[in-house]
Amino acid sequence: MLRNSSEYNALRFDRMQDTVYGQEAAVRSPTVSLDVTFIVPVYNDTRHLRACLDSVAAQRSVRAGVVLVDDGSESANVRSAFGDHPAVVRAERIPHGGVSAARNAGLSMAEAPVVGLLDADDLLEPNFAFRLLEALHEKQADLAYCDYDRFSESAPGERLIRYEIDQGAPADTPVERIVQSNLQTGTFLVRAEVARAAGPFDQSIRHCEDWEWLMRVAEVSSAWVHVPERLFHYRDTEGSASRNFEEMYLQSGKILRAMLDRHRSERLERLSERYWLNRKRTAASRVRRYLLESVRNREATRALRRIASFVWRHPELVPFLFRRFPKP
Repeated sequence: MLRNSSEYNALRFDRMQDTVYGQEAAVRSPTVSLDVTFIVPVYNDTRHLRACLDSVAAQRSVRAGVVLVDDGSESANVRSAFGDHPAVVRAERIPHGGVSAARNAGLSMAEAPVVGLLDADDLLEPNFAFRLLEALHEKQADLAYCDYDRFSESAPGERLIRYEIDQGAPADTPVERIVQSNLQTGTFLVRAEVARAAGPFDQSIRHCEDWEWLMRVAEVSSAWVHVPERLFHYRDTEGSASRNFEEMYLQSGKILRAMLDRHRSERLERLSERYWLNRKRTAASRVRRYLLESVRNREATRALRRIASFVWRHPELVPFLFRRFPKP
C-alpha cells in the first residue's frame, strides 16, 4: 500500500479518459504484494464476470487483484474458466452457502491491507482504487466510498441514473453516517484490519446483509471519507431487487432498529429519520418496478395479488405508491 504523499505524487495521473475495460490489463504475479484485494463471489451466472475482472485489471497506478470465490456453482466451473485471468490472484470453490459465506471465505483469503467487495457483474472506473486509496491516506480514514451510477443490462453502457451518495445531515462519526443510508456494495474500500475487526457477514440474513455488516464496520471505525466522484457502475438486471421488495423492506427495518437499540441515542434516532422515509420510497419504487416487469412477463394478475397483500399489511406505503420522487 502507498504510505506517504511523495509516493502518491509520483503516481498521480491525468483525469480519467474513456477507455475500454481491460485495455491496460497486465499479468500480476502472485509473488507481488497487492495494495487492494477485491472479493468477488460467483454463483452460476458468469455472463458479465470477465468484464468485471477486466475492470479490476485496468486499475491505474495501484496493484489490485481479485480473490474469486465460486459459491458451489452448478452450471459453471468458475475456477477453470476464470482462474487464469490477469486480475485473479486466487480462485477457490466452496460448498454453496450464499453470498455471505462466499464473502467471508474471500475475506479470510485476502492478503492486501485494503479490501473491496464486488458482485460478479460490477464495473470499476480505472482510477477507482487509486482515488479511494488516496483519500484513505490523506484523511487517515478506515473506509473510503464514492458515487456511482446504474446501467441497464438490456442496453449495455447506457447510464440510467447517477447516484450521489445521500450524505444526509452532518455526521461526526461513521455510526452517524451509516444510520442515515446504506452504501452500495462495490462503492467502498476498507482497511482489512477494520473489516476483520467487524466480524464476518451474518449468514442467517438473506437481504441487506451488507448494511448489517457495514454497521459493525462503522462501530469499529474512527473515520470514513467520501470521494464525490462517479467511479463505480452497478449493472441493473431485471428482477435483481424488485421481486424481493417485501423481504428487503422488513429486513432493513429490523437491521436499523437493532442498531439504534444497541446505541440508545436520541441523536441517532433523529439522524435515522431520513432513512425511515427513504425506506418507504424505495419499497414503493420496487413495487412499481415489479409490477411493470410482471406485465411484460404476462404475470400481472399474480403480481397484483401479491402487491395487494403487501400493501394491506403495510398501509403506510400507500401514499408513496402514487408519488413521483425527485431524482437523487
